[in-house]
Amino acid sequence: MSLPSKNGVRIRKFRASDLNGVRELFMLGMARGPGSPRRVALKESLLDWASCLAYLLVFSSVVLAAQYPQWRTIGYSLLIGATTLFFTYRWMISESFIAYCNNSLKTDLADIANFYHMKPMDSDDKEELSPVGPSGFWVVEREYTDGRESEIVGCVGLDCHLKDGNLRAELRRMVVSPHHRRLGIAALLIQQLVAHARQHRMTAVYLGTTQYQHAAIRMYQKFGWVESRRDFYREGTIKVTLLEYRLDL
Repeated sequence: MSLPSKNGVRIRKFRASDLNGVRELFMLGMARGPGSPRRVALKESLLDWASCLAYLLVFSSVVLAAQYPQWRTIGYSLLIGATTLFFTYRWMISESFIAYCNNSLKTDLADIANFYHMKPMDSDDKEELSPVGPSGFWVVEREYTDGRESEIVGCVGLDCHLKDGNLRAELRRMVVSPHHRRLGIAALLIQQLVAHARQHRMTAVYLGTTQYQHAAIRMYQKFGWVESRRDFYREGTIKVTLLEYRLDL
């Protein structure tokens, strides 16, 4: 079952055939597409200490080679080393995000229906799925009028599980295609998730994000989420600020 189309997009429950589309959307939104956390981290790393050190070494090596011929070989070696350091550092940042995405594809995104407790609505129809409890997963598809097939342009999951003896609801895998923004996709996903959580009498919905997801943070705050916790840890070569947000229902 899906809601009426608005702006050419429609929200509905996850179907078994959506799996590959959701996985591709996740990689696009988190690593490959414009505005993805990976790209934001790479951009911001251009001004961090490691990059600035590489710039200093490059500048010093050029001056050394140009001004002191007797040190030219050392200058060129320093230039090669600094350049290698710079690009190796950026490669390691990129690989940290790729590794995170690949791990996600092996966990809940490997079997969305099972992880988010989506079951067939009819014993004779294994394609149409529906949540059997407070957890669930929804997608937004873009419909076209020129004969092209519809495509998945947004998704979100509600993961309800026991934590410290209490049932905790978490928003997970919230992704909107960077090529289909400003169509109200995020609002559709959040409204559906919150309505489902309230239907199952959840008192709050939590989510986790990072400092590299600026647009997502602004969106969550717009819908009423407030920061409830902040942790710091290292993901490969980069320091990550993990932000927890809470929405009281």
